[in-house]
Amino acid sequence: GLTSDQLITYGVDDQPLMAYQGVGALLAMVLVGLWVGRTHLHGVLLKALGRAPEVDDSDEIMSYRAAVTGAVGGGAVMTTWLWFMGTEFWVAAVFVIVALLIFIGITRILAEAGLAMMRAPMIASDLTMLGLGSTLVGSGSVVNLSLAYVWAADIRVFLMGVAAGGLKMIEAMDVRSRRLMLWAIGFAILIGAGGSCWTVFHLAHSHGGINVANWFFSGGPQVTYDTAARNMDPTGVSWTGLTFFFGGGTVMTILMWARHRFSWWLIHPIGFPIGGNFMMDRVWSSVFIAWTIKVLVLRFGGAPAYRRSQTFFLGMILGEALCSGMWLVIDYFTGQMGNQIFGRG
Repeated sequence: GLTSDQLITYGVDDQPLMAYQGVGALLAMVLVGLWVGRTHLHGVLLKALGRAPEVDDSDEIMSYRAAVTGAVGGGAVMTTWLWFMGTEFWVAAVFVIVALLIFIGITRILAEAGLAMMRAPMIASDLTMLGLGSTLVGSGSVVNLSLAYVWAADIRVFLMGVAAGGLKMIEAMDVRSRRLMLWAIGFAILIGAGGSCWTVFHLAHSHGGINVANWFFSGGPQVTYDTAARNMDPTGVSWTGLTFFFGGGTVMTILMWARHRFSWWLIHPIGFPIGGNFMMDRVWSSVFIAWTIKVLVLRFGGAPAYRRSQTFFLGMILGEALCSGMWLVIDYFTGQMGNQIFGRG
């Protein structure tokens, strides 16, 4: 059969061609979703430009103008930053667009499937560098896209996914309270990022980083520079990989069309992009257990029983988080170190 000797770091790292197929399906899912919602998005854009006063955004967490300005401005800053670092402008633009589409795709899957975490089948850096080849991308772009691993690689604990879940939870709030949640999210990001940076520097200077956590101070940083060094060798376009990429996108488009076209269609397309991801090995059983429970509740209790059961299962999730938090407090006061709170993926 077809094989590939390319090395990727995150996603389906043991089967590169499946990684291409998966990320093609993921991007197709996002693009089809954007096409389906094109009427709404057109209204959002017109509202942001001040040309559609009849479009109501008063019940959103932020105005459409702020959202569009933030998205466009943030993308422009990232692209320009990479360009100033020496990345070819078109490479920077392609990379940022692909990265943002992957972020949207992951967020949708987390929100729609209810997964606690997941990774993209292939990250934007690898797709750009390996799919297009280092000869076309350029050596400077290879180095800079490798450095982008810090924010576009191991994104299994993903802010956009967490925010999407939070927005669902505040639907019952009044408009004023929803707008206050935006400030709360920003404050949480500031505290989390600042506290994390302080902790890393404090532990590194107090105990020596290599003595504290090998991955954060040694393994993780090495991945970035090893990737850059490995991909500096001249390589051409991966036509085999791109064939699987477009093939995955085509199959995903057909699956989504069938789901919207036929009421009897039972295969949910959301599993296709992430089926080969190594993290799914750890959650497939839980997914099918939850699916079986849902089917049984709806079968024998109907919609009323299903709605009542949601509180119970949300309580289970809250209970796990509360238990982990309690153990952190206990470890702090007892001086225990090294206990694993959440299972590793």
